[in-house]
Amino acid sequence: MKSINKIISLMLISFIAISCGNGDASGEGKAVSGEEAEATFELVEKEFYAPGEEAAQQVLYAFITEDLDLLKSYASSMMRMALDEDAVKEPSHKEQVRNWNGEIKEVRYHHKVITFEDVYYAFALFSGDPQTDEHVYAVALESSDKESWTLSPSFVQRINSEDYLEKSVEIQE
Repeated sequence: MKSINKIISLMLISFIAISCGNGDASGEGKAVSGEEAEATFELVEKEFYAPGEEAAQQVLYAFITEDLDLLKSYASSMMRMALDEDAVKEPSHKEQVRNWNGEIKEVRYHHKVITFEDVYYAFALFSGDPQTDEHVYAVALESSDKESWTLSPSFVQRINSEDYLEKSVEIQE
């Protein structure tokens, strides 16, 4: 009877250890700190970036590495005051952000005139395929000059694919 209890206890301890991540050599499910992510994550660099693309890439990189200062460098002065450590640790659509592969797939644009000023929006697609998925995920940025890009108020967005495809592939002149 004692040996059966020992065997059951060993099996239970082994199961708990594996469930908690100990003994799992793959590292899957293990939390990675910003420093570890920075050491293992590579941005896909390009010779030419579409307007807003490099800024979007840096925003996502800030989430991956939990770099609040980098994220704030793309925020308006009002938004900078609101951003805190939770912003980089718990981004909207966390799963899609954390699974990002370092590449911006495409950037689409929208233009509005707000109080007699041009405002350009860039939507940098980083997760999903608008041709096959119902929704895609994009970093939303805005600019008044098409060169300096800042975070839109809801800067990581889940967008209906049809709405995404209606946006322009070229920034309006």
